[in-house]
Amino acid sequence: MRIASPSWQPRQPCVWEYISISADTRELDQNLFTAFVDLSIKHFSAAPHLVATYDPEPHPVLATLSDREREVCLGILSGRKAERIAADMNVATSTVVTYRKRAYEKLGITSRASLFEICNF
Repeated sequence: MRIASPSWQPRQPCVWEYISISADTRELDQNLFTAFVDLSIKHFSAAPHLVATYDPEPHPVLATLSDREREVCLGILSGRKAERIAADMNVATSTVVTYRKRAYEKLGITSRASLFEICNF
């Protein structure tokens, strides 16, 4: 009985493996970090619209809401799901749903699409 051996091929090391086996890893890591920071600065300088901005003044439509309801609505407007908003606020997802329902009731709307519409997004 003959057993066929699998055709095993050694894989090529990836870039990070080459970096980790270099003689002077610390210097190489520092050079990579410096290059990354320089490229990031150039990228965001060339595209200022990609930098997140914080608007301390809420949308006028949201001014009638409580702070928590407003925070949930702003999270929705930024594209986050209820789970992510809950994690950011350190509350349960069900609490976010409650704040959302209260906010929608105060605003006279029933959907995310309506929220985007009344806030002119």
